[in-house]
Amino acid sequence: MAGLIVLNPGIDWTATGGLFDWTLEFLIPRLADRQAADHLQEIVDNNLGSLWLDNLPAAARREIVRHWRDGLVTAGERQPPKTEHKVDVIRHLRELVDATSSAGFPGPSDEQQRPDHPGRRCTAGRSFRDHRRTPLRLVTCPERSGAH
Repeated sequence: MAGLIVLNPGIDWTATGGLFDWTLEFLIPRLADRQAADHLQEIVDNNLGSLWLDNLPAAARREIVRHWRDGLVTAGERQPPKTEHKVDVIRHLRELVDATSSAGFPGPSDEQQRPDHPGRRCTAGRSFRDHRRTPLRLVTCPERSGAH
């Protein structure tokens, strides 16, 4: 069974059930909001297969995104889910992290604000799925330069 994380309406991330559970299990012990952590544990325990960030308090959403940005890919590199496709898993985890910028979650720096992505942040050379434009379209942000 596949898993779905909806960052914002129109911006989501899908993964195999195992990678979806692993991604939530990465968060559970790290969250200060125990109600949010319990909600994630319930999703994993009951094999519910989807997480809608809008269903969580704003502070919990920000904390989740911060943990994903600060450590998800590194954790995947150190202790990846059981798979023979580690490179693909790491790439897919990076897509989730990149999608948080597309979904409009504030980043560590406002320097990434792009006029061609109003209201969204973009990391040069990174790809993410942005369903608001066209379904399953992979968007790669252009390289940053002094001129916009």
